[in-house]
Amino acid sequence: SLCLVNEKNKDSPSAGVSVDCANRDLVSVPDDIPKEAVSIELRGNSIHKITEDFRGMTRLRYLGLRKSGITSVDDGCFNDLVSLETLVMRNNDLSALTANMFQGLSNLTTLDLSSSGIYFIHRSTLSLRCNELSSFESKNVLLNKSSSLQQLFISGDSLRKFSITTPIFPHLQVVELSTLQNVMQNLISLRHFKINTVVSWIKRGLLSAVCKIQSLRRLDLFHNKINNMTLKLAPCSQLTELYLQQTNLDELTNGSIQSMKTLQVLNMSDNKLTRVSYDIRSLAFLKILHLDNNFISKLSCEDFKNTTRLVELNLNTNQIPSLERCVLDLLCLSDKGSSDNH
Repeated sequence: SLCLVNEKNKDSPSAGVSVDCANRDLVSVPDDIPKEAVSIELRGNSIHKITEDFRGMTRLRYLGLRKSGITSVDDGCFNDLVSLETLVMRNNDLSALTANMFQGLSNLTTLDLSSSGIYFIHRSTLSLRCNELSSFESKNVLLNKSSSLQQLFISGDSLRKFSITTPIFPHLQVVELSTLQNVMQNLISLRHFKINTVVSWIKRGLLSAVCKIQSLRRLDLFHNKINNMTLKLAPCSQLTELYLQQTNLDELTNGSIQSMKTLQVLNMSDNKLTRVSYDIRSLAFLKILHLDNNFISKLSCEDFKNTTRLVELNLNTNQIPSLERCVLDLLCLSDKGSSDNH
């Protein structure tokens, strides 16, 4: 055989037969690879087509096909690889992905198709970097059962549309969209944007792209650990609803939301605020304000000076010992909450 076969002992975490066929100038997958192999490395060869070369390899956990000149993969050729966890096929010449190309890979957790020149996907969508995809929509991924995919990486200058709206990735933990701003620029009719527990995107400037969507009216950022430097909302002047609960905020910097002249709903509950933000007095159209579960200890007569349209104010569970008469006079509320203060 042209390949190096190594069998690791049973006590090793990677116990089993490992086959190394890397850089052997192979034009096809050798037919004498042991069926019981758990790892096969075939990088750096000239294998143009993958057929039924891996039939019967039910124990295989890793398959490396990087930089092997692969131009096509037969539908169902991975059907028997029920234990495969990692499939590396980056730096090949695949131009299209067929609907059943990866059929049978029910245990796959890592799929790498980076830099493969892919421009067409037939009835299937996969994780890709450095390709020419214009869209990723989960509704086009037709699987007989849900995938065990855990990480999804997508990038490329052509990407304009992204959505996961079907429950086919129940184990998905990491989503990286390197060209998210390109996607945002094309959401010209978007009215509601919600993003939770992905503060890394916010730090990379996501909000500057989101705020350019003039149709946007509602922005939900709750359950992100945002600091004052990260939260740059001034360009979002078109918003009518803003949700910032559970964002770890201890202060809303002056000027952060002052531009939102038409804002009607503001929720900043469950944070670490110690005072009412100065910007609130500029929100003349504000109707609903939630500041409950914070650490506010005092309200001044100026805090709600211009919020004459308020109909709901929630200050529950703060540290306000009492309310001054001028504050009560300024507030004409039909549903006022200020209990559970200390």
